[in-house]
Amino acid sequence: MPITDQQTIVDKFAFYQENEGNDFFFVKRLELLKFLKFEFIKQFLNDEGVKKGVEDFDKDILEVTEENIKNQIISYLPFAWEKANDEKGLSANRSIDHFKALLWLLNDGSLEKMESIEYEHYGKEKLIFISELVGFDWKSVDNGVRINN
Repeated sequence: MPITDQQTIVDKFAFYQENEGNDFFFVKRLELLKFLKFEFIKQFLNDEGVKKGVEDFDKDILEVTEENIKNQIISYLPFAWEKANDEKGLSANRSIDHFKALLWLLNDGSLEKMESIEYEHYGKEKLIFISELVGFDWKSVDNGVRINN
């Protein structure tokens, strides 16, 4: 069952804020922001950020459901596969970070399973796991190359 409690998501966001090394590129936090209402994230914004047109912020917030989380994963997979295929190390690794946050929200044990898979070939083995989890046809986007540089 997905983590739907806003305060629990805020606590995870705060953990990433305090431990920048765990989210160097801010990608895990960005994924969590999609599911947080403004009242919960404004504490993390500077005064200028709060002052900017935030009145309509909540209307684009995604409800935390298994379907919405998996749709976010599916929408990001083509980009992640492209970076892995193109051997773009930082981008490929950053893509896996996006999925870590989403799998954490999914809260079904898949994050732990994905973390147990060794990161090699620009994360392709992890991408296969994630793709199969959400029913994404990874074979149609995988170039078949398996190297580590």
